[in-house]
Amino acid sequence: MFFEILAYLLALDFGRLFSLFLGNLLWFFMLAAFVYFIMEGKRLLLGMVLIMPYALLLADFSSVSGAVFLTGSGLLLFYLSRIAVVSFVESTPALKRHFLPIVLVQGWAAIIAASLFF
Repeated sequence: MFFEILAYLLALDFGRLFSLFLGNLLWFFMLAAFVYFIMEGKRLLLGMVLIMPYALLLADFSSVSGAVFLTGSGLLLFYLSRIAVVSFVESTPALKRHFLPIVLVQGWAAIIAASLFF
């Protein structure tokens, strides 16, 4: 879906973008609520801009490559590394304000590692 949105933006096809948005309105607001919870009510737009492409690219990557990340070993790697990174970032005052980008990089690194090694 990420590449569909990108193609609609490049073609300036706002009618299809609007139709796609209305067709996925529930998912959009569920993601907005999730980002609001994660960002503690601050910088909602920044969180949406960072997390939405991440989620859409993950779905496109799974469908294009045929690799399923939601296996036991992939999720184990993802969540164990997530716990380590989140606890380190939250305990380091200088990194707290860069929490979301660091966690997104950790997620992509875990996906790549799971694709290569599992």
